Amino acid sequence: EAALVVAQTPAVVTPVALTLSTTQDVLTGDDFTSAADTVVATSTTLTAADVMVDSTAGDGDTLTINATAAIATGTIAGIESIVINSASATNLTHNLSGVASGSVTVNMTQLAGATSVLLSNVGTVNVTAGTGFSGAADTVTVTQTEDASATVTTGTGVENLVYTATDAAAAADEVATVVSAGDLDITSTVATTLNISGTGDITLNAGSANLAGTTGTITGSAGQGLVAADADDIDASVISGFDDVTITTSTS
Repeated sequence: EAALVVAQTPAVVTPVALTLSTTQDVLTGDDFTSAADTVVATSTTLTAADVMVDSTAGDGDTLTINATAAIATGTIAGIESIVINSASATNLTHNLSGVASGSVTVNMTQLAGATSVLLSNVGTVNVTAGTGFSGAADTVTVTQTEDASATVTTGTGVENLVYTATDAAAAADEVATVVSAGDLDITSTVATTLNISGTGDITLNAGSANLAGTTGTITGSAGQGLVAADADDIDASVISGFDDVTITTSTS
């Protein structure tokens, strides 16, 4: 006699859509699902006291922050994608000290508004300069925390990247990773190891520190060129991967 097989339909998990309030928000496991939940906040409703922790890894959650002023990120973990729509006439500083993991995308959304943004206290996250950057004056500044390992991806409109460290004394042991989408000017004071990939030629601006010495390492990708504006910044560094390297002799 054949056994009866009953097909079981997997339970359908409906994601939740959450909106932060002006009072303290504490969102934890019971508030999230195992699906791709969404959270919406503004620079008014997102505060340093807010807590958002989803215990389900890899479920595709998104936090969208519509910021007309500088933000502080509170405690954020388990949210895979954080999108900051930065809309201001002046350049803003967004503090990412509370972001434990995931990816952060910054879009400049105000027409004829600010062209640059500073992201402070960046930990081990993936940072992407998204839409709204469009000119030679557009600059993304990233300040990386000690012992972190961030990856910074610049969009086609970003032509300047300033990559610094929260603790200059500890920068000698750090690694900076940059993925460029076109020609990019970099000022790096964050690390002795600078890994660059993507497309476009790279100019390492004068004032880039901590790359000099026997422990300095700069790597690029095929198709990229490197121009070092001051030889003192990369004295004795090991450079590899670029198609061509141009070093300007320091006059100091």
